[in-house]
Amino acid sequence: MTVAACLAATAQPSKPAANGLTEPLPEWLQVEVIIVQQEFNEDTLENWPALNKHPLPAHYAYLSDQSLSNIESNLTARTTYPALQKDQQTLSTTVQKLQRNHTFYVLTYAGWMQPYQQAEPIRIEGGQYYEDQPELIGTLHIQPFEHVYQLKVDLWFRTFEVSAPTKQQAARQQRWNVVEFEDEAEMTAEERWLASASPDDLRYELKANYSLQQTEMVTPKTLHYIDSPVIGVIIKLTPILPSQEKPTS
Repeated sequence: MTVAACLAATAQPSKPAANGLTEPLPEWLQVEVIIVQQEFNEDTLENWPALNKHPLPAHYAYLSDQSLSNIESNLTARTTYPALQKDQQTLSTTVQKLQRNHTFYVLTYAGWMQPYQQAEPIRIEGGQYYEDQPELIGTLHIQPFEHVYQLKVDLWFRTFEVSAPTKQQAARQQRWNVVEFEDEAEMTAEERWLASASPDDLRYELKANYSLQQTEMVTPKTLHYIDSPVIGVIIKLTPILPSQEKPTS
């Protein structure tokens, strides 16, 4: 099943205002986003050079259920948007369908409430973690634009590789040079180290970045899909009127 088929199976059309009346200006915007990794061949994709800086803007908000790194905690105060509670989520069925499809890997499913106007970019991360580095990182910036919403996507999917010890380090560890099993005979000292290392011994370095940087107009109350060779973004925006329940932290 494709992403489009999953969306078609769960999508619901938006409803016009009753009696054709103009609805009051929303006070909040409920956002739900699913980001998936698609099957790809690194050899056929353009590789961006490893970044020397964090791929995040100077100012961004984060979700109330996200933890900050030590570096981020020491920066200026951040805006926090309340994450959706489980009973507020509406895309759980879509997530389950995608998880059953081995063509995709769900990197993250996030939901939050943000002010209708003047909202900051929201920090997104997900996938596997290599030490404290996530595979997926970036921001989504959503702003109202007439009767639709402008969505600016700035996401990076990173691949990592294990940093093997230097030859000098390997030479100091005699156990790496000892061939204990027949299938280790053709292995280098570094390869024997990687084979026997525990997770705490491993260190990773950034291998490549694959970016999705795009601006789209999104209609509220519908599922919107943004595609790329590596990652796909499914997003749903639901305006919350002043008479409706406001978010809690």
